[in-house]
Amino acid sequence: LPYTPAGRVFLQVFINGIRQSSDSFILTGSGVNIIQFSEAPPAGTNNIEVVYLVGDRVTANDVLFTGDGVTTLFTTPFTIQSPLGVSVYVDGVYQLQSTYTLGTTSITFSQAPPTSVPDNILLVALHSDFAMPNVATFTTDGIQTVFDTGITEVAGKYVYVYFNGIYQHKDSYIYSSGIVSLLGTPPAMANSL
Repeated sequence: LPYTPAGRVFLQVFINGIRQSSDSFILTGSGVNIIQFSEAPPAGTNNIEVVYLVGDRVTANDVLFTGDGVTTLFTTPFTIQSPLGVSVYVDGVYQLQSTYTLGTTSITFSQAPPTSVPDNILLVALHSDFAMPNVATFTTDGIQTVFDTGITEVAGKYVYVYFNGIYQHKDSYIYSSGIVSLLGTPPAMANSL
């Protein structure tokens, strides 16, 4: 990496759009800026993207849970200060905020996360003393490729686009003044973007 991250919890690592748990890699090297995966990622071009969540006044916590197909309530070992700073992934796929509710130290899913592998649920909570992220959700129609988020005060490097929960690489869209222009047409799907 061209920088030394404050820790693994501040990195979002995506392989083919799927968020990787911070337990799936370590930071090594003399500058502690080399990512070493516990298993080799699949071969591909531009299939790994690393996002560094950084700021002078930002702290981050993450926790892993294991879904069993029955349990919907999970307790966090830390206080969730704001729901806007929370990202949730099940089997590496981003979950819409409408699929869960947050308490001060808990998350409750509307449907129990499936049993798949241990630690298949990741909750990341950012804490800050300044404004937290905004979220815009769209239903795609199979034709439209331009979406107005209505959020104009954000620089493009801080915009993350997911389609049906899968992170989209930065070179798959253009962001300018609140407008996301996809460089391909997504299929029709409710609340997918």
